[in-house]
Amino acid sequence: MNFDTTLLILVAALLAALLYGPVYRIFRALKIVDTPDWRKYNYKAVPLGGGFLMVLVLIMSVLVSMMLYQKGVDNELLILVLGGLALFIMGIIDDLYVLRASIKLIVQIIVGTLTLLGSDILLDNFHGLFGVYDIGQMGAWMLTLIYLVVFMNMFNLIDGIDGLATGVALTALIFVLSAFEMTYDVSLSVFICHLIGVLIVLFVRNHMPKKMYLGDSGSVTLGYLVGVLVLHNLAISEITFPVINYIQYGPVYAMVLFWYPLMDLGRVFVLRLWHRESPFMPDRRHFHHRLVDRGYAHLTVSLIVIWLTLCLELFSFYLSKLLSVNALFFVMFGLTAMIAYLVFLKPTSETDAPD
Repeated sequence: MNFDTTLLILVAALLAALLYGPVYRIFRALKIVDTPDWRKYNYKAVPLGGGFLMVLVLIMSVLVSMMLYQKGVDNELLILVLGGLALFIMGIIDDLYVLRASIKLIVQIIVGTLTLLGSDILLDNFHGLFGVYDIGQMGAWMLTLIYLVVFMNMFNLIDGIDGLATGVALTALIFVLSAFEMTYDVSLSVFICHLIGVLIVLFVRNHMPKKMYLGDSGSVTLGYLVGVLVLHNLAISEITFPVINYIQYGPVYAMVLFWYPLMDLGRVFVLRLWHRESPFMPDRRHFHHRLVDRGYAHLTVSLIVIWLTLCLELFSFYLSKLLSVNALFFVMFGLTAMIAYLVFLKPTSETDAPD
């Protein structure tokens, strides 16, 4: 990470820290706060201004970058900002009035479709993964749209304890930023730096007094932003490491980077369908709830997930020098599934009730 990158992150973090107090007071005064339900312990009215702070800092950073570089916004960055704003507005309405899951899904599909129409980012080639190469235009459209909708929702689903969603996003964005810098994509690299800066502030303040939650407005927007950045990386960037072929192994790296939300989302959806419940119905079946119920602090759970993600991602880099892409996928899938069971699901006492 060079000096310019560090400086951009620090500037965004400083801006977020300065705006944190005013945003906190505004959302508290407007009573836009977390609502109590049966899933929460020791409920307190926490403002849902984290998403607003994130969007505000990003918009200000984009405007400043335009003035500094004396050029307009790149098409990819413009689409990213507009899509994020649309989902943020939907999320604010959901935070205030609680929208039906079907309405949110329709909005997400519309935003995802418009994102693909305005850009050329498509998952149209598996580069040999599962023996598949080109998958055709229609298949690429369907796969990419599903991919975007999954990202929009999976950060919302893991945003159940303090700092988990922002911690997972921070861990992922550090690797994504490195890849973008290797392709010299200046505008998106600067945007990622600003996003990292504001997420650092939100993560730290989530474990301090006067904390703010992302809310649906923040978690869905964050999922969209991270999803599009990773998609852009996979679909467009031509990154070559000295030893590894990133173009070929990139999808497996991405799977490992988001192993926690993907494993959690898949397990929870299957359990809800098995019990003939709506897959979008909230519950306490999530991995992080299991550890919290065992007495672990929210910060401890978040740090466990972050540490495991870093170790698994670095291990996948090492193994890719030794294994084919398909062998790497099945090894890492099996390893992440085993870790998910041993860390989160394996009963530790007779008091642990099965799902």
